[in-house]
Amino acid sequence: MSNKRQHREESPVTTPNSHRKPKTVKEKGDTSIAGRFEVNPAKNNGVNYAYEEVVRKKADRRRMEATDCDQCRNYYKAVGPLPPRLQPPLWKSPTHTQEAAKDQPRRCKHHMKVESDDDEEVDRDTAVHQNQVSRHRVVFTAGADPVDYWEIGFPDTQRVKEINAQAEKSHKKKEKMMEKEAQKPDGRYRYRK
Repeated sequence: MSNKRQHREESPVTTPNSHRKPKTVKEKGDTSIAGRFEVNPAKNNGVNYAYEEVVRKKADRRRMEATDCDQCRNYYKAVGPLPPRLQPPLWKSPTHTQEAAKDQPRRCKHHMKVESDDDEEVDRDTAVHQNQVSRHRVVFTAGADPVDYWEIGFPDTQRVKEINAQAEKSHKKKEKMMEKEAQKPDGRYRYRK
């Protein structure tokens, strides 16, 4: 028996007037993420909602998406992309240019200043590294806690603006990911009909 935990997908919203029909998220013209996308049942064992289950076979886990926790995220940021795997030995003597290159001090990527244009490339390389070594595997990534969800107390006005800006940024990131998946023929999400 698999342990399935259903994520919030669609819930009827009732109105104070009980004689009216309850609204659902899938109304015509709904431009929210839930109104535009749905889980692709073909990629999700025939069900149209996201859930978690235990997968123990190594081959099956390799096909799952790699994710991370807070501690692993810090590790991937510090280490960066994986170094190249085993390479054949150099049988020739090093050339003059190779010897000159040895005199240059080598620095690892996390000590070098990264330009803003390279951030996307670094993220892509880190994702490849994560996909090769991560033990955290999921079919559907659970949603992150809202910004400052665990902070106690009321924020001041400036902090509220920062929280709203971060929330908007994470919302756009999620929408972009779902859009990318929906455009794939075998993506995890698809457009609602």
